[in-house]
Amino acid sequence: MNLIRQYVLQSITNAANHLRLSSMKIEVISIIKEHIAKCDDLTAEIQKMKKVTELSKFAIKLGEINNYISNSNVDFNKISEIFKIQSHELVRSMSNLLDILTPERLNELLDELSKKDQPIKVELNKTEETFTEQIDQNVTKENDEELPQTIKEPAEEKKSLLMERDELKKQIILDDVNEDEDFDFESYEETILKPIRRLDDFLNNVSENDFSNEEVERFIILIDKNFRFSKEVGFNLIAEMHKIFLNGLKVIRENNNYDRELLVESMRACLIVIAAILKGKEVDITDYLNKAEEFGKYLLIKK
Repeated sequence: MNLIRQYVLQSITNAANHLRLSSMKIEVISIIKEHIAKCDDLTAEIQKMKKVTELSKFAIKLGEINNYISNSNVDFNKISEIFKIQSHELVRSMSNLLDILTPERLNELLDELSKKDQPIKVELNKTEETFTEQIDQNVTKENDEELPQTIKEPAEEKKSLLMERDELKKQIILDDVNEDEDFDFESYEETILKPIRRLDDFLNNVSENDFSNEEVERFIILIDKNFRFSKEVGFNLIAEMHKIFLNGLKVIRENNNYDRELLVESMRACLIVIAAILKGKEVDITDYLNKAEEFGKYLLIKK
C-alpha cells in the first residue's frame, strides 16, 4: 500500500478513535476503509464521493487530506503535527456521516459509484455475442425499463456472497465490542467551547495581574472536568490541551514567580487549538500547537 493511501486511511482511523462508536458505526468505518484501500484511483474515487449527498462533506475533508499528502512540497519535519490536526478536523464530518448512514445504505452508495464506471455485458438474441456498454449516470427510469432483463435482474449469488462476507466481517471486527450509548458530538462541542471566551478574558486579567484566587480555583475545577470528559470520549489532543492549560492554572495559583507573558500566550495557544479543531476552522494552527506542547514540556521540567 502506498504512502498516500496509508496516510488517508490512518487519518480515518485516528478520527474514529475520537468518537464513541456503536458496533454499527464501527462497521460503517470498516466498509469505508476497505473501499478506499481497494479503489484503483483514490483521487478520482474521492471526487465521485463528493457528488453523493450523504458522503459529500466527509469526502471534501478526505480530499483536503489527500491533496496535502499528494503534494510534492510536503514538509516531513511537520507532518506529525499536520496529521494530528487534519485527522481531528475529520471528526465532525465523520460524526455526521455515522449519524445518517447504516452499513447497508453505505454499501448501496458505494455499489452505485462502482457501477457508474463499470462496463456491462449485454446478451443479444440469446447468442454468445456480447458488447460492452458504458451506462450513463443520468439514465432515466423509462430507459432503464427498456434494458434487457439480464441487466436488471439482481445477481442473487453475488448478493449471498456479500451477505456472508459482511457477517464474517462482523465476527472478526466486532468481537468483544460494547455497544455504548451513541456519542453526542454537538453536546460535547458546546460543553468544551462554552467557557473559551471567559477563559480568554481571564488570561487578559492575568496579564494585568487583576484576578482572584477564587477565580483561579473555579477554572481549575472546570478545566479538570473538561479534561476528563475529553479523555473519556477519546479526544486525546483536546484532552492534552486542557491538561496543559490546567497545569498553567496551577502555576498561577501556586507561584507568582513566573514569566507572565510566556504563560499567558502559551495558555492562549491551548484555547486556540481547542477552538480551531472543534469548529473545523480552515487555518494552520501548527505554530499554536507547537507553542502549547513546548509549554507543556516546560511545565513538566519545572515541577
